[in-house]
Amino acid sequence: MDRNEGLATVLVEARVPSQASNFMAIRVHSFRTVLLSVVALLLAGCASTRVDVDGEDPGVLRDFVTFAFDTGPIGITAEGLPVDDDGLETEVRRALSEQLKALGLVQAPEDEARLLVGTRLTTIESQKNFDPTFSPYVAIKEETGLLWVEAFDTEAKETVWRAHSSKRLRTSQQAKGIHRVRFEPTDEERHWCLYDLAEAIFSNRPTN
Repeated sequence: MDRNEGLATVLVEARVPSQASNFMAIRVHSFRTVLLSVVALLLAGCASTRVDVDGEDPGVLRDFVTFAFDTGPIGITAEGLPVDDDGLETEVRRALSEQLKALGLVQAPEDEARLLVGTRLTTIESQKNFDPTFSPYVAIKEETGLLWVEAFDTEAKETVWRAHSSKRLRTSQQAKGIHRVRFEPTDEERHWCLYDLAEAIFSNRPTN
């Protein structure tokens, strides 16, 4: 092999890793594109879901300086079945913390905070009936998620603010039949959109 043939062989071999790198770059780019598409769909789902709000004006909280999240129950009155999920609880507190800090409050240790903020997630199921002539189902059961929030003044020893927001989570069951109606569970997942629920509470108005 002369010197030119050897040089050509080296150049060809050098191109192989470059082609592999390009292939990996394409795969990474494709994965990122798919991931962003999934996130965009989730956000769009949250944005398209109505959030209903009921409660007091959160502006009263501007009179306080520090807050902390209550690590134990503070007697929140909440309708529906309680939801026990540490992951959701963490996300709720993160979302509410952003809203409270936007009001000018500072998060502090629980034993030093003026306000103790308690939260609770619950679900309520309701039934809708349909005319079987126009629908494949005679009835469905829909699940609504609720976020309850209260602020307790540790000096005055009283609750100074409370509010809650709610949104449709999913169709949990569907029923067919006329003479004998049987409900069957669906595979639809819950989509809490907790940041939307928290933001709606502090804006104190429904969002679409």
